[in-house]
Amino acid sequence: MNNILILSFIGLALLGIYGCSSQPEAELSDTVKIKYVATLENGTVIDSTQTDNPMELVIGDGKIFPPLEESLIGLSAGDTITVTLSPEQGFGNRRDDLIGKIPRSAFPDTVDLKVGMSWQVPSADGIFYASIVGLETDSVLIDSNHPLAGETVTYQFKLIEIIKAE
Repeated sequence: MNNILILSFIGLALLGIYGCSSQPEAELSDTVKIKYVATLENGTVIDSTQTDNPMELVIGDGKIFPPLEESLIGLSAGDTITVTLSPEQGFGNRRDDLIGKIPRSAFPDTVDLKVGMSWQVPSADGIFYASIVGLETDSVLIDSNHPLAGETVTYQFKLIEIIKAE
């Protein structure tokens, strides 16, 4: 009996030291401030808030990809996490059907078209953005895939602050 009592006290002491965090955890609808670095598989940094103010978002508002939002749930201020998104979870796979030709006459004569330029293209569904990937005598080859389509992107987050939802 004494052994059980002693073990219980030791367990409670360890729980108090290691297991009972009084820090709030991020939950759905909480506002969080985060810092992050986003990199491609080759290590190229594509986005970062490391030198800026933290990014502020409400978990569940859909301002970032769902797997990234979900990864923030349960974190406390000061926690870090690394999340890797496949193309399907992030910017999508490259699609050949999003590459096409537009007549040069669709562009104003005053614009000096160059490969690499981004352009707003009107469509039945609204305006979308495309990059000029080729120039021909009578047409312009455009690619409306997202520039990061087909890429696996890794995000390293640090949760800076949690503002609990009311």
